[in-house]
Amino acid sequence: MPSWPEATQESSELRGIELVLRKFEQCEFRAEDFHHRDHLAVMVCYLEQMPLRQALAHIREALLRFTAHHNRKGYNETITRFWIAKVAQMLAILPGGLPLETLADRVCEALGNKELLFDYYTRELVMSEQAKKVWHEPDLKPL
Repeated sequence: MPSWPEATQESSELRGIELVLRKFEQCEFRAEDFHHRDHLAVMVCYLEQMPLRQALAHIREALLRFTAHHNRKGYNETITRFWIAKVAQMLAILPGGLPLETLADRVCEALGNKELLFDYYTRELVMSEQAKKVWHEPDLKPL
């Protein structure tokens, strides 16, 4: 299934995941147009380019910049770390050498339901002010 954007006239050299990544990093997405699967795709890009700790730092910085650009205060450290851990787990079991778009598709197929978070966390914990600021281990089942 072709799931990532094709090259556009203004960005003919970029397509697919690279286009999603660039649009996110440069705050070209409208906030309401940057969806869960886009978050996952960006995490796949970062995790394929760098170690987990560095990828987490990049996604954190980029999300904070993106939310500030859109005058939103939606960043949640616990949610971000949960999803990057799940993406890293998924990438670890996929065969090596797959194209980036294929990796992102497989990750999105497996983790595309954002409600999966609530299999691991109560809403009360994960939406708390404390969880927005610092990492909290899941309170329903371990990662």
